[in-house]
Amino acid sequence: TLQRVIWIIGNLRLEKAVPKLSILAKDCQDFVIVTEIINTLIKIGTSDAIKIVEELSTHTSNIIRKYASEKLNYYLTRNDTERLK
Repeated sequence: TLQRVIWIIGNLRLEKAVPKLSILAKDCQDFVIVTEIINTLIKIGTSDAIKIVEELSTHTSNIIRKYASEKLNYYLTRNDTERLK
């Protein structure tokens, strides 16, 4: 399924998939797919990937906005903690 493919992309941290994930996230209204894209972008962790999550934090769907914001805060907090070590 599409969700499984997105999950695999995240586990492999395929940076070259980021532009396609961006297009898919912006065109998709399926919460399950968009949340999987957000998870994958956080796993990839490049500046381009994080920028897309930031954009998704202003999505038209309240639940997607909330999920993107929570994951973004988690990512930023985790990175701040790692820098302090």
